[in-house]
Amino acid sequence: SSIQAGLEAKIAGAEKTVAEADTEKASREALAEDAKNTAASKADSTEAAKKELEAAAAELKATQEALKQAQQEQKDGDAQLVVSGTKKQKIQSVMSGVFVPCKEGTMDSGTLKSGIAEVSKLGKEYSFDAALMTSLPSALSKAPDVRGSFDELVVKQVEAELQDRLVKLTAALQEGAPAQEQRAAKVAEAQASH
Repeated sequence: SSIQAGLEAKIAGAEKTVAEADTEKASREALAEDAKNTAASKADSTEAAKKELEAAAAELKATQEALKQAQQEQKDGDAQLVVSGTKKQKIQSVMSGVFVPCKEGTMDSGTLKSGIAEVSKLGKEYSFDAALMTSLPSALSKAPDVRGSFDELVVKQVEAELQDRLVKLTAALQEGAPAQEQRAAKVAEAQASH
């Protein structure tokens, strides 16, 4: 009877161990199933994220290309305006700093020769009449009250030529301003998009 009680206790213990093992097995299978589902879900999420990354990279590349193109268009379109602006500043500088003082006779005699040379160089650069440019140094080197009618005519003609160039350059800059603003806006929009 004691052997039978001992065996029954061992059988009960073994059955309890088997029952606990079954519970543990079911729990582990549930965890394995959850892990499998989580892995599948994460794989799907990873695939979706990869596709989003590829789409974002393609969009980034497209915006970089659009920005680069807009900047190149701006550079090309503004090039002529920059040249015109530089020419205008140069003419204004020569007129106010050299020509007007020479014309009015207020330029220092030490810098008069170099000033006249600068005006002559500008006249040649803009293809002023050759005879006019030949007569200009003589006319500007004389004091205003000593100049004859021909000298005055030469000075007025050169001044008219310089003013004409200024008017044309100003008009070109004004005409180009709207297009320049459009190009700048396009670049700003491309930068914001990028």
